[in-house]
Amino acid sequence: MAGRGAAWRLQDVTFALPEGITAVMGASGAGKTSLLNLMAGYETASKGKLVSPEVVGWVPPGLGLWPGCTAKEHLPDSAAHLLGEFDLEECGNAFPATLSLGQQARLAVGRALASSAELLIMDEPLAHVDPARSPHYWEVIKKYLQNRTLIFSSHEPESVLAYADHVICLEGGKVSFFGSPQELYESPGSESVASLLGPVNWWDEAMQQRLLGQVAKGEAGCFRPEQVEVLAADKGKWICEGTTPMGAIALSLLRGEGEEDSVAVRHRAGGIRAGMHVLLKYLALFLLCFLPLACGERTALPKLSVIQVESWSLPIDGPKLPSPRSVATGPEDEVVVLDDAGRVLLFDASGELIHRWSMPDVEVGRPEGVVMLDNGEIVVCDTHYSRIMVFDREGKVLRQFGKNGRNDGEFIYPVAIARDPSNHLYIGEYGSNDRVQKFTAAGEHLLSFGGFGTEEGAFQRPSGIVWHEGIKKVAPGERPH
Repeated sequence: MAGRGAAWRLQDVTFALPEGITAVMGASGAGKTSLLNLMAGYETASKGKLVSPEVVGWVPPGLGLWPGCTAKEHLPDSAAHLLGEFDLEECGNAFPATLSLGQQARLAVGRALASSAELLIMDEPLAHVDPARSPHYWEVIKKYLQNRTLIFSSHEPESVLAYADHVICLEGGKVSFFGSPQELYESPGSESVASLLGPVNWWDEAMQQRLLGQVAKGEAGCFRPEQVEVLAADKGKWICEGTTPMGAIALSLLRGEGEEDSVAVRHRAGGIRAGMHVLLKYLALFLLCFLPLACGERTALPKLSVIQVESWSLPIDGPKLPSPRSVATGPEDEVVVLDDAGRVLLFDASGELIHRWSMPDVEVGRPEGVVMLDNGEIVVCDTHYSRIMVFDREGKVLRQFGKNGRNDGEFIYPVAIARDPSNHLYIGEYGSNDRVQKFTAAGEHLLSFGGFGTEEGAFQRPSGIVWHEGIKKVAPGERPH
């Protein structure tokens, strides 16, 4: 398919569209819109063959709303409820020109869903929608697909990873990748394809050896920022020359001792600062197989019975809709939540907000672990400040303990916490300590165990702890119970 000039907008594009949801990704000008226009019948290919249903539901780049029809007139009476699903009930009598771009986009998507088409084609369908509400509208889309096929274009990695079953990547009018989102995330094949899912480190074999001390992915490989940790270490061979936080990830310039050139590394956000000696860790992704197919018979998994299902949203934080990071329950079925805005929220058993407050400091990171003691005190792992904070139920600081360090009672990044029936606290940390420490509720250190490694009794980032009574040591050959 050629444009007005000599350049081809699409060339040698061949694939069979699978069932489910397929995302089309690519840089601007890669051919995404041209491909969707062809599938919708809006444009005609210069050569080749396209087999597509005669009727499709289409959300074009300009949304294609009918200027002389109100919002409710865009939908058949049998689908009028979609106005409510997309938060447009109050706009039923409004004309498109009076709606915001986000409202117009939701109306265009609702109109496509209301059609009887087997194939739905959407060109960046929720690009103008408030990001905080976008996941809700995606769930509506999935709800009304009803076994139909959807293909959509997007520049948003989160939507592709969360909702697509398949991904097609275009570069220069050609298909550069066709597979699952997981394959695109782990094994994209090239740096340009990898970057479609966001910032990435693309390290050849020499750079892997230099930074990590090992070759982790062969000649060249994709290292996502969330797979790379940069940790403060007194004997680390790298010096941080500067770091720029970007939410959950950060971009740091690292220079080896005795070297002139620095290396830009994208990594998990943490509490490192310019001038620190640091080391790098690669966090490999593991697939846990609970029902092995090649290792004997399948084992039955225990089933948990759900007594009751209730849900509620966290209160907004200015224009943001925060997400929960840690949850714990209290002696009277209270629920205490840490969110990614650095707040502590206390709810009663019915989900009614009782109190909320912000952590004293959140500039370098948010807390990640919380428990509630029998007396109602709330204990928080202030992860990036190497300390434990204890609050009363109204948010008053009662005490704190711990500081940055490697000795007993000190922390690097305390991240996991649990308590036993005696209100002893068990705190797991990472950052080259990688151990568990036990304290009294008052903060008195009782014992430490673990350390970084893969041998028995060692840890690699112990980030979750659960107390379980009734476990005892058994003699060799004795059956535990």
